Amino acid sequence: GLFVLVCCFVAIPYRVANGPGVMDAIKFSTALTKGSRWRLFGLFLINLLIHGALAGVAWGLQTAAGSAAGETALVPVSFVVGPVADGLKNLSTIAITAAAYHELVHRGRDAVTRTANVFD
Repeated sequence: GLFVLVCCFVAIPYRVANGPGVMDAIKFSTALTKGSRWRLFGLFLINLLIHGALAGVAWGLQTAAGSAAGETALVPVSFVVGPVADGLKNLSTIAITAAAYHELVHRGRDAVTRTANVFD
């Protein structure tokens, strides 16, 4: 499952940039990610950490609001904090995937190493 995920890591940006053809996008992504899959897997794990951190912050804010003002405050806070956290998680996924696609296509496979090193 994770191998397929990494192979298809840049299939969506390829499809957006080049039009229809889901199978073409998957084939292109598989070919493009060859030699960079461990680095892409690392970016995927970094993205999971970002998601976990954002979910933890959202949970903490909701819990703090609920305990400070009673359970009635939890509902309005959830309507704000939940969607904001989800939006930030989606933004991180889109940014990491788009950056990896750009680096792989325009600067070569070795550039994924530079992209991964941004987080060091």
